[in-house]
Amino acid sequence: MGRKAMAFKRTSVPFTEQQLSNIFKSHDVDGDGKLSRDELKNAFKYLGSRWDAYRTDQALRQADANDDGYITEDELKKLVEYALHCGLPLMNMKSLSLNVLTKEKLRSTFKKHDKNGDGKLSFEELQAAFRELGGGISWYQTEQGFRHVDKNESGYIDIEEELEALVDYNAKK
Repeated sequence: MGRKAMAFKRTSVPFTEQQLSNIFKSHDVDGDGKLSRDELKNAFKYLGSRWDAYRTDQALRQADANDDGYITEDELKKLVEYALHCGLPLMNMKSLSLNVLTKEKLRSTFKKHDKNGDGKLSFEELQAAFRELGGGISWYQTEQGFRHVDKNESGYIDIEEELEALVDYNAKK
């Protein structure tokens, strides 16, 4: 009786250019609109580089067009191209921090995916929202989040009553 336990293999998926861009931008901790060597190094460390100092030096050589030691908004595209080229952007769900996304971004994305406007998210609408957020979130991970939040087991996530729990759950993952 009961459900059979299923084993799921963890897989790696590539980041998109937009996701990498957002990750690099999120590491601009002083908010000056450019990435210093230390901020860049922390970004590569976050992305799982074993050689973050080396990657930082190479990225600056590739993307820092004016040799000022910083990656500006104008140079960000070259930085992302370098990160994609060197094969760095492989991740699994544990390395994807949805905290890079603000709770407000999560909230607005979930609300946007209430396609029929009934104030509820179906499982399919939640999957579409996760696809937009990126990160290769699997069916299983979506299902786990859905079960965690759908406390009344209605089969929907009520935007008024359960959305905040979904945002909190995803921000912690």
